Amino acid sequence: MAIVKMKKLNLACAKEDKEKILKLLQKLGVVQIIDLKDELEDTDYEKEKPSNEVEYEFAKVKFTYEFLKQYSEEKKGIFTPKNVLSFEEFERLDSHLDWEEYYKAAKFIEESMNTNRTKKEKFCL
Repeated sequence: MAIVKMKKLNLACAKEDKEKILKLLQKLGVVQIIDLKDELEDTDYEKEKPSNEVEYEFAKVKFTYEFLKQYSEEKKGIFTPKNVLSFEEFERLDSHLDWEEYYKAAKFIEESMNTNRTKKEKFCL
């Protein structure tokens, strides 16, 4: 039997896929699985933000993106390739872009438009 140099593998997946992935890996017999849950509980990222706060922040970013996309002059077809950022590019963008200000401005404009639309509808009655 040949001796093969071992490599370390960290695997992260969605909770709903965990059991399927672990069973598949066990069935294949290609990796030794060690549960790092105890080690992860000591890390800072587990303590950073509760998931509902992260989801709220994501919803704000998504709203801003969808709102601004409506008014983009750049038209994209079905087969237009999407821009994909590397992690480093994303980090650089995040450090230079105050998306919270864009969110506040987009929210203010949307609320103003809704108010004006309501006023216009009242005048038309």
